[in-house]
Amino acid sequence: MTKPRSMWPWLFPQTGDVLLDTVRSIPGWLAQNEIIALNYFAKEAIKKSDKNEFLVEIGSFLGRSTVAIAIACKNLNKCKVLAVDPHMNSDTHKYMKVKNSLVGLKKNLTHYKLLEYVIIEKTSSPNAYSKYNKINTNFLFLDGDHRYKNVSKDFSMWSKVLNYGG
Repeated sequence: MTKPRSMWPWLFPQTGDVLLDTVRSIPGWLAQNEIIALNYFAKEAIKKSDKNEFLVEIGSFLGRSTVAIAIACKNLNKCKVLAVDPHMNSDTHKYMKVKNSLVGLKKNLTHYKLLEYVIIEKTSSPNAYSKYNKINTNFLFLDGDHRYKNVSKDFSMWSKVLNYGG
């Protein structure tokens, strides 16, 4: 019996099994179709970006989404992921019984040879925004605190650095 593969190979034909096998090995909630879509949209954003631009990710935990995005950066040899996460004391950390997810994130990025494609900001979204509010990006993935008030705050802040069409 073969392993199940992408639900939508016709929609994302350039996405291979290596991406899925890599990302699925990292604990997290990002579903198979979300992994494929995240990687695809990262590639599309990179094509429109300057070499040194960031793809912004709010909420990285152990790196499931970070790796999906960073693989696109590595494959196109362009851009870096700006991965923002305080890496402790969130509801996810409590639920998963992980005290500090930074160690796991770095381990996964190192294992898949992606560390050079990621800038890790171990801080809150508002603190990172105050540091990076002058950048421009074609990619914004908000997956931090999932409470409406905080998602709305993240969107209000970070959408200001999102390029038109990003």
